[in-house]
Amino acid sequence: MKLNNESIKLINLFEVLTGARVKDCYMNNDKVMFIVEHGDIRKVVSNNGSKIKKLEAMIKKKVKIVEYSDNIVEFLKSYVSPIKALSIEVNNEIVEIKVEDMRERGILIGRDRKNLDSLKNITKKYFNVENIKVI
Repeated sequence: MKLNNESIKLINLFEVLTGARVKDCYMNNDKVMFIVEHGDIRKVVSNNGSKIKKLEAMIKKKVKIVEYSDNIVEFLKSYVSPIKALSIEVNNEIVEIKVEDMRERGILIGRDRKNLDSLKNITKKYFNVENIKVI
């Protein structure tokens, strides 16, 4: 995904507000997701998430923060948070994410598979992954 003027402005605002380094930014109609460098998530969520709440109020959109990691399992744990994955296994470029119940499975997949497709596209950008399954 190429960065446009709006996403560059959001990245700059986010970095100034939080002090965290942004690796990537993804936007849709009602949500903005920032992928921050490994170790910088503490800067973002300190003070009970007051920086996130302030940013959400400023941009009038929900904000999701994902911490980047070179380890695909750690990256996916951060991505699916606050849902707790029971296990994340990688076998031959296929990732299986096991969750506790149908509600959490539904949230990860999303309406019309929108959330799962987004997860696949973002994960494929950083890792050699063929498919992601939620079970």
